[in-house]
Amino acid sequence: MESKKVFISYSHSSEKHKEAIRSLATQLTSKGIFVKLDEWDVVGGNDFPTYMEKSITESDKVLIICDKRYSENADNRSGGVGIETYLISPEVYAKHDQNKFVALVYEKNELGVAYLPTYIKTRKYYDFSSQESQIYEFEMLLRDIFNVPKFTRPPLGEQPLFVADYDKEDPKAKYNDYYSLERISLSKLQEKNSHTLLKRFTELIKKTFDENLVKYEDFESNPHDLMFNKIQEFEDILRVFINVFESTVADDNDFLEDLINLFETMSSFDGRIPEGTSTLTEGMWDHFNFLRHEFFIYSILILKLYSKHVEISKLLKTNFYCKRKFEKEGFFQFTEFNKYCKSFDYRNAKYQLNRLSVQADTMFERAGRTKFGAAVVVETDLLLGYYSEIMFEGEIYKWWFPRMYIYYHRFNTMIFGKMKSKRHLTMLLKELGLASRDELIIALEKVRIKGRENPRNRGYSNSFESVPTLEIVLDPKVIGTIE
Repeated sequence: MESKKVFISYSHSSEKHKEAIRSLATQLTSKGIFVKLDEWDVVGGNDFPTYMEKSITESDKVLIICDKRYSENADNRSGGVGIETYLISPEVYAKHDQNKFVALVYEKNELGVAYLPTYIKTRKYYDFSSQESQIYEFEMLLRDIFNVPKFTRPPLGEQPLFVADYDKEDPKAKYNDYYSLERISLSKLQEKNSHTLLKRFTELIKKTFDENLVKYEDFESNPHDLMFNKIQEFEDILRVFINVFESTVADDNDFLEDLINLFETMSSFDGRIPEGTSTLTEGMWDHFNFLRHEFFIYSILILKLYSKHVEISKLLKTNFYCKRKFEKEGFFQFTEFNKYCKSFDYRNAKYQLNRLSVQADTMFERAGRTKFGAAVVVETDLLLGYYSEIMFEGEIYKWWFPRMYIYYHRFNTMIFGKMKSKRHLTMLLKELGLASRDELIIALEKVRIKGRENPRNRGYSNSFESVPTLEIVLDPKVIGTIE
């Protein structure tokens, strides 16, 4: 790299001040910078104004050392400083983007205001008025001289679709508020201050669901596409939820009530119809229920990722409340979030897809597009199935049906494989609210006796594969046996 040249313009205010300037010049020289300093360069017979003009012209930077005397001489155009001011000020005034001239403040008044000549009063300066400030400011000065800033502008990325192709009819444009919240949540992962994000997200969900209530007539005329298209349209909302909730959990806030409120808000739309509609039928709320189903799986996944085992236990045991029109009792448990979506069957038949479950396929495909990948999502779905079997023992109607179980054989176990260790057994016991390994083994035996004598009772009716029992995925005898 070519050596940088710097000219120092200063006043001979005192011997102490001149000593400070020599020290600055020496430090700069030690960093590979060629310094033009009158005490080093001007000898008898030299023409001082000519030296000044040549030094200013030939230097990469001109350091203007500002103290009270320099400022007064510059404003009054007196002495050597006055001559340099005549040479420098036209450059500063004529070229507003000129960064060749750099002010270093060595003195301030009793109010802490820097002494600066009038012609550079509005310009950024480096504060050398104390030893403490010089440590940081000297590095920044060096970066300025070598044009190596501490912080650089990142490269421009691609404009988001909803900006580049803005159209109020475009589904992407509808969700600008979600995208804004997502940007905040991603920054909050570092700033650790995300306690309001989940509340704001719930408000947005309520507004979105209100706007997407479906009329019976519209559903009946197009059940195979209407719900599917809305579910696909909601995929961006799933991504935003993942980032918002992860940010909230990472912040370690008391988030559980906000999460419960989100699920209760979403549940309140199951069975709701728009004003002016009196007829309803199964499938009209699949877009809401499908998204809620996904939200719960990813909630558990993220809570496990951040070792929030106690929170998982509380969430699994929560009695959610939502009083709906045709129900006497408003309380329900988490397995309610796993709903069969009839509209996918209409689509399967209409387009002769011949799939075991278009609902599972759609969930699986979307899982593959998340930052977690499909494998851990499928395992989390299956884990919720086992948790429900243990929690509700013989009450099969309360069991969580892991709809993506048909994809399980594609992956090596991650969640279940870890359960062989005592450390992960401890986590598992916390999540289930059990006290010991013995309690877990007893609970698993009850499941086997009361509910899974015939494993083929758990699975898609048109499939040769059933939901694998825990014994198939992981032998209970090896759970918690490895240090």
